[in-house]
Amino acid sequence: MKAIVSILCGQISFWIIAGVQIDMLMLTRIQQVDPITPHIYAIGSSIKLISIAFALTAIIFSILYSKTNKHKLKIINKLGMILGIIAILLCFIPIYLFI
Repeated sequence: MKAIVSILCGQISFWIIAGVQIDMLMLTRIQQVDPITPHIYAIGSSIKLISIAFALTAIIFSILYSKTNKHKLKIINKLGMILGIIAILLCFIPIYLFI
């Protein structure tokens, strides 16, 4: 159960922050074409906090599952942890500014 919660929380956090990054990329591309649109470059802190909370939950449940002797869902567990780590990194690194 812990591995499933880990992968679900990891996916939710990754898709939330990836969606925000894609929206910001589209906004910067639109502003390059039409300079009249307002300049908005800040990602809402509440969205970041929600994503970080889900990512930390995924990492915690992944660590808790790793400490048990059950290893049937080992790949799913590791994937949940990786997605959580990537989501935390994407919260602090604005990828849309480098593309």
